[in-house]
Amino acid sequence: MANISDIELSQLRLLQIIFETKNLTRAGERAGLTQSAVSHILKKLRHSFNDSLVIRQGNKLVLTPRAEQLQPALNRWLNDFERNILFQEAFEPSTSNRTFFIATSDLVEHSLAPRLIKHLSKVAPNIQLIFRKLDKRGFASQIESGEVDFSISVLDSSHPSLMVRTLYRDEFVSVVRTSHPLLKTKKDAKNFCKYPHVLAGTGSDSRGMVDDALEEMGLSRDVQYKVANFSSPDFS
Repeated sequence: MANISDIELSQLRLLQIIFETKNLTRAGERAGLTQSAVSHILKKLRHSFNDSLVIRQGNKLVLTPRAEQLQPALNRWLNDFERNILFQEAFEPSTSNRTFFIATSDLVEHSLAPRLIKHLSKVAPNIQLIFRKLDKRGFASQIESGEVDFSISVLDSSHPSLMVRTLYRDEFVSVVRTSHPLLKTKKDAKNFCKYPHVLAGTGSDSRGMVDDALEEMGLSRDVQYKVANFSSPDFS
C-alpha cells in the first residue's frame, strides 16, 4: 500500500517520465537530474508504493503489473493537475462551451431554470446545463469527484470540503384539504403530529428537516407517504 505522505509531486512527475522512457539516464536528462539522483528517488518511490515499479530485463526496463495499472491514472492525474490547478484559464462565459451539472430538487429547478436559461442564452450561449436529481446524502462526494459542479438546496454548511453561500431564504408551509379536521383545532405542533403526513424528499429515508425540528421538541409525526418530487399529484 502506498504511503502518500512520503511522496512529493516532483517525484511523481519523474515517475511518469521513467514510465515513458523506460530508461533512467534519459529520464534524468528530461528531468534535469543526475542518474544517481534518479536512482535515489526511484528507491524512495519503490518504498512508498511497496512495489519495484520498473525492473531490468536485459538492457531495458519494463513496468511491473502494478506500474502498468498505475501509469494511465498517474498520467491523467498529473495532466489534470497541470491544466486545472497550475495553469487554470480564466472563465469567459461568452466563449465557454463547458457543461455544468447542477444537482437540485424539481421545485428549485422549476423555479430557477427558466430564468437561468434565458439569462445564459444571452451571456453564455454555448454553455450546456444538465440538471440532476439531488441526493442529499451523496451530493458531497459527487461534488468532490466532479460528477456535479454545484447543488442548490437546503444544505448543511459544516461539510469541510464544501463552499456554501445563501442564495435566498424560504419558509415551510403545510398543505391540507379544505375539510381537514386540523383546521378546526388549535394550530400547534401536537395537533400537527396527530395526523398522517406526505413527505416530498430526495433521500432514501422518510425523515426531513421538519422531523429533526420535531424531535428537538420531543415530538414525532407519522410519515405515511413519501414522494420523490414536489410536483407529484396532490393526495387530497
